[in-house]
Parts: sequence; C-alpha cells; structure tokens
Amino acid sequence: MAGGETSIASPPPHGGEADAQPPRKKRRTKEEKEAARPKPPEHNPKGGCDVWIPKKGRFCNGPREKGTLFCGHHGGERVPCPINPNHTVKKCNLEEHKLVCQDRRRLPPVTEAYYRKGANAGGAPAAVGAAPSKESIAAAVEDMKAFLDTHTLFEDIEMQKHLWPGTAEAAAAEGDAGDDEDDDDDHGAAAPAPATGKQLKKHEKHAEQIGSMLGHLHALGAVPLRPITVTLHGPTKPGDRPREGAGAPPPVAPVGKDLRYMEFGCGKGSLAVSVARVLYGEQTEDPDAAVYLVDRSNFRRKCLHNSFRRIFVDLQDMVLDGVEGLRGVVGFSKHLCGCATDFTVRACARTPELMHSLVIALCCHHRCLYSAYLNHEYLAKHGVTPARFEALKKISSWTVDGDDADGGAKRRLGRKAKRFLDFGRVLWLRERGASVRLVHFVEESTTPENCLLIATFPQDFSADICPPCT
Repeated sequence: MAGGETSIASPPPHGGEADAQPPRKKRRTKEEKEAARPKPPEHNPKGGCDVWIPKKGRFCNGPREKGTLFCGHHGGERVPCPINPNHTVKKCNLEEHKLVCQDRRRLPPVTEAYYRKGANAGGAPAAVGAAPSKESIAAAVEDMKAFLDTHTLFEDIEMQKHLWPGTAEAAAAEGDAGDDEDDDDDHGAAAPAPATGKQLKKHEKHAEQIGSMLGHLHALGAVPLRPITVTLHGPTKPGDRPREGAGAPPPVAPVGKDLRYMEFGCGKGSLAVSVARVLYGEQTEDPDAAVYLVDRSNFRRKCLHNSFRRIFVDLQDMVLDGVEGLRGVVGFSKHLCGCATDFTVRACARTPELMHSLVIALCCHHRCLYSAYLNHEYLAKHGVTPARFEALKKISSWTVDGDDADGGAKRRLGRKAKRFLDFGRVLWLRERGASVRLVHFVEESTTPENCLLIATFPQDFSADICPPCT
C-alpha cells in the first residue's frame, strides 16, 4: 500500500470461525482410565513395601517387615472390622482387635438389662406382601392427594408458643433486648459466643425451639421457671464456664426427687443441657443430675458431662424397665426422625408406670416405616395400604421442599400428610390411657417441622414437682 500504510483486517462476521467453539473432549470411561495407567513393576525398585497404590501411581513408602515383601500395614490378609467395616484389620489380629476397637460401643449391648432385640419394632399385619412397586406408589400419590384434600378427621392444632425467660426473644418481647449487661447480671449466664450471618440465624432458630419446649415442660410441671441462656453447646472449656460471684444464682435441687429426665435420639445433647441448666443452674455438672441421654451413635460430645448418663442403644431395642433406678420419666426429643418416634412412643407406652410425660417435636415423616408405624388399625380404617403409606411419606416431604408456584398448595398437602400420620399416633396413645395433644410450638417461618406431641400418663408424681403454669 502507498505511504507505508498498513491494512487493518475487518473482524469476521458474528458467528464466523473465530466464534466457533472447539469440540468437547470425550470423557474417558473407567475402563479406559484403568488401561491408561502405567503398569507397575513386579517389585518395588526402592526395596520398600510391594503394595502398588493405583490412585497415586506408586508403591507404598512403608519399609518392609523382616522376612516379608510388605510393610507392617499391608502385610498379611486384611479383613473389614466386624464392629465398624469402615476400617480393616489383619486377619491374624482380628480377635485381639475386637477387644480394643474404638468403635466397640457400636455393638448391641446384649448383656444390658435394657436391651431386648426388636422390642419396639412393631410389626405390619400378616397380610402385607412384597414391597409396593414404583408404579403403584405413583398411582397412590394421586389417590392420597384427593383423599387429603377432603380429609377433616384430625383435630385443629393450636399455636402454643412459649418464650423462655433469659432468651433473646423473650427479652425483646419485654422491651429489654438492648440491656445485655443487666441481663447477664440478673441471671448469671455466660454470654454466648458472638456469631454472625448463617451461624447466628441457625443459633436463634434452635434456641427459639428449645425455649418453647422448655415452656411446655414447665406447663406440665416437669421443670421450674428459671431464666437461662439457651446455647447449642455445653460448658466444656474453662472459658465457657459461667461467672462466679454476685448475681449468679446458686444451684438448686431437682424439681422432683422422683423425676428422671431422658432425651431420646439426643445427638449432641443440647436440649438435655438446657433442661439441666433449668434444673441445676448454669453449672450443669451436678453429680446427682438425673439426666439420661439415649442414642445409637456416638456423636461429637460437645454438650455431654460426666454427670449425664449416656445409653448407647437403638431405640427399637430399648426397654425402659431395664434401666436401673428409672422412675417418673420426663421424656423429650427435638429431632426424632420418622420411625424413631414410633419406637420411642412404643417404648414409653410399654411401661406407663415409669412415665411422667413425653414431649416430642415431630419431624422427618418421609423416614417412617409401614412395619414400624404405631396404628395399623387407623390406616386400615382409612384404606391406607402399604403403597398409599409410601405415597403419604412422599407427599409429607412437600412441606419442606414444595415450591410456591401453585400458591403453596403442595406445602399444605404436605402438612396434611404429616398431621394424618401424627393423629394416628395420638389415637394409639389415647387408647392406652394417656392424655395426648398436638400443638404448634413455634412459627412455621422458624421451621416447617413445628408440631409438638405432648403426652401425660395417668401416674401421680405431683407431690414433688412444681405447680404448672396457669
């Protein structure tokens, strides 16, 4: 070009070769990946353990044991541990390992008096055959949707929410939310660890539920009205201990000497810790604490204390009259999933002479089992077959995962399915002499699982307990 001008090429039109995407690389199958991996030599060239680790593409770095080609970890045949198959052990050391395995508490406590295999498992009617097919469940969903739309059997459930004194929500209701220092001085409670965002929201949600459950226990005469700071962990570190000195209330004696407090499906035990704080003050490690924690698993023990009595047993295998010294049981639980509620209710109703009251936050109905459900006569009366029971479980999950595109109709059907199953449990307990009711103990905005089953048994423990709320 003249004058040394350079030409500037015009950009290719939209959609041309410059915008073309390279073809995606085809993913290799598992077999192709295995074939592409380097083949290991016959022996470790470094003279170490001869076990080849495919994922790392090398031999084990452990030194060989004398007289073998393997290290101490890989030498000899290894088999899964019979107590916890998540780890393995040398076959020759199996019997010795079972005596020292850290997971041996997972074994059923067959030698304990409170263990009776399948005692609370229940049993479906003999006419029940094979498990329902997916097709029959899908058809049953439509049937149960029509049934729940017109069903009016179960009673109206009232909102009975309690604000426990000492909680942030109760202070806000009284107009004292901003006076934190005075609140600490009045109640002697350690200030909870600062939290923000999702952590704070989670803490407030659980503290509100625990506070309302404490209020219902007080209304039953099971615990005194004592202000506490509801937290999700116990005083397990020196920095978490409550302050001593003026303003800290002294520990008090239990409300009733004939009462025992048992949290079923306790997990970390945060609800039991709150109950113990109400009974004994903020110093929950009382040597005479009559608090029992029941669960089949060993969770992280953030809220446990030496004074709490931990029972490792599956709820379907537990008999209360086998626990030494048990009487006047105040049972409670904040998260008993599905059939665990049926196991617990059946265990308590089996020995009503030991029971004072039972308070359970009902949840996770999608994990119920037809064979374990309490009231098969109730199901048969309303034409609920095993396939329709599975449909009810599926519909119940709409309470928490149903969308609002249809104006909330799916959520309402989900709540109806939950209450239908819950009311069968209520009728079953009433037939056995218990006084039972269902209440909403927190707002649905706090948790969709906001229904509480409250049962009292016909024994008289009133001589040693505090008067109920009026």
